[in-house]
Amino acid sequence: MTLPPHRIGDKGQRYEVRYRDEDDAIDVRRTIGWSNDLAGAEGMAAAWRLRPSAEHVWIVDRQPESKPGEAK
Repeated sequence: MTLPPHRIGDKGQRYEVRYRDEDDAIDVRRTIGWSNDLAGAEGMAAAWRLRPSAEHVWIVDRQPESKPGEAK
């Protein structure tokens, strides 16, 4: 399903939290959500890691050329 631009959840937020369950194919990556700050992304990832089937949970910095705290 493709969402129209006004319904996309990230709205330019810097961090994306992703996961892959133990029964997913190796190339499957799913998005949990987005956060403007690293602390929020870490909290989201920590909560998701409590799921029994959450094999891999990680955070992607979508603006890696920026330094933490630097506005773009």
